[in-house]
Amino acid sequence: MSKTTLESRAIQDLSSKADKLLIAKEHDKLKELLEPFLGIEHSFDNCFDEAHYHYILGNCFQAIYGHQKSDWFSTEVGKSVTSYRKALHAVQKINPPTNNSLYLQGCIETNLGNCLSSQGRVFCCIPFWDSAYRCTKNPISLISK
Repeated sequence: MSKTTLESRAIQDLSSKADKLLIAKEHDKLKELLEPFLGIEHSFDNCFDEAHYHYILGNCFQAIYGHQKSDWFSTEVGKSVTSYRKALHAVQKINPPTNNSLYLQGCIETNLGNCLSSQGRVFCCIPFWDSAYRCTKNPISLISK
């Protein structure tokens, strides 16, 4: 399998389009948007882009296959967890961390914690919410906890 490089601009475009569809709850169009990106191995210019890409996928999968639409044990629900974990792994490679990478890490950990919580995995999500708060001091992670 060959690697396709995803540049920062393409990731920003994907993020913008995904956000619009997420807000509009256009899940079928969201699936169509993601289709060309799936099943392809991507390379990235930097760890931040890689983390941002997987974070976008996690958010989209969470909306498309959320617990209201799928069984909690389904493979589809696990796609969001896998994407968030890939995003977290990538953002933690940024050394030294920047304000932008810490903010993204906080968002990733908050959403990962929320996703795990919706699956009933409460003891798994608490460390993510705690870490998210340490990164950004954003009270959303504490509210989730």
